[in-house]
Amino acid sequence: MAARSSGNNSWFGCLLAAILAAKSAKLSVMARSGGRLKMMARMCDYNIDPQGDVILTLTNPNAPIPFCKPNLWFGIAPSHASVTFLVSSRHLVLASPVFKAMLTGGWSEGDKKDGQYNIRAEGWDTEAFRTVMNVLHGRYRQVYYKNAIPNTLETLVRIGAIVDYYKIHEAFEPMAFLWTRTLKFMAPSVSFSPEDILWIMISWVFKDGETFRQTTKAAILWGKGDIMAQGLPIPPPIIDRINQRRKESLDAIAAALQNLQKDYAEGREGCSFECSAIQLGALTKNMHDLDLVGHGPKSPFGGGVCVVEVVEKIKDMKSPTWHTAVSRSARRGLPAHARTSESTWEEHQCLQRERSDDNVIQPGVGSTTRKALADLPRHLSVCIKDKIEGLCLADFTSDDKKE
Repeated sequence: MAARSSGNNSWFGCLLAAILAAKSAKLSVMARSGGRLKMMARMCDYNIDPQGDVILTLTNPNAPIPFCKPNLWFGIAPSHASVTFLVSSRHLVLASPVFKAMLTGGWSEGDKKDGQYNIRAEGWDTEAFRTVMNVLHGRYRQVYYKNAIPNTLETLVRIGAIVDYYKIHEAFEPMAFLWTRTLKFMAPSVSFSPEDILWIMISWVFKDGETFRQTTKAAILWGKGDIMAQGLPIPPPIIDRINQRRKESLDAIAAALQNLQKDYAEGREGCSFECSAIQLGALTKNMHDLDLVGHGPKSPFGGGVCVVEVVEKIKDMKSPTWHTAVSRSARRGLPAHARTSESTWEEHQCLQRERSDDNVIQPGVGSTTRKALADLPRHLSVCIKDKIEGLCLADFTSDDKKE
């Protein structure tokens, strides 16, 4: 009995020792893992996820963006050569196909060493990148309370550039609605400067159809020359369509002037030879004085002019007035044999018939009737300027960027 009891105690002691050894080993692994995580956290400038397994190094931070001033919303950006973020691979892979390819697609960054990934990014604004990482990791309080809501266009551009590059639009849909709604009152509608290309970029990246239509219409009407993407993430088909519509509008105005000149010269406009000749001379002189003489097929009004400016110039055209001799008896409606030789001078009243001329209408705009020189500004406004619409966001897809 004593021998059996001694054997049982020996077996139990071995089992207990094995359990304690395993637990000690586990605690040792956890301690080493915890120590590694703490070391990683100390190594990184921003700990987005303290339990993260990715060290993301941002090199050449705060590179300039076209038309963007220094980021005052975030404060003065640090001038470090690189900035590091501790983040989670699960969050990155779920939100971004670009990060997914980097971490799981066989790239060198996807090799996990010492329990962590090491990936790189370049050129992004440090605090904009931090905001993006906080959103991807669900740390919305860090965005709202620490940084507040972006209140400048430049700030939104910096964030939007990152969102577009990493294709994380879905993760930012709720935020984008709030941010663009806050700033959209600043979007251009009755002017367009080169800097306003930023609005086209923002409305494209964050899928704000209303602002996209408004800003592209402003670019067509008020743009002075072809616009360029300036390296911003705007698909080439959008830029091409804006420039094409602007050119078509100017071509339509030039065609209207040329057709009216031709109609006066060939007698289709004007109620008499004298009427046609005087109106033709007045139209030609107006075009010369207002610098609306053709400058060639590529730029009918020269460079640096916009559609609205040309229409406003045409509104300043002077319509000639002159007097013709009319017999007093003719004025009273007397028969010819009863008319006297007495006559008086009366301002010419041109009984101009209305004509339709589809050639002066911008394709797709519609058609209307046109009278003579006095009605030309109204005609151009109704047929061309007032009919121009901005582009529709649904007509373009993200695949257009590959063209």
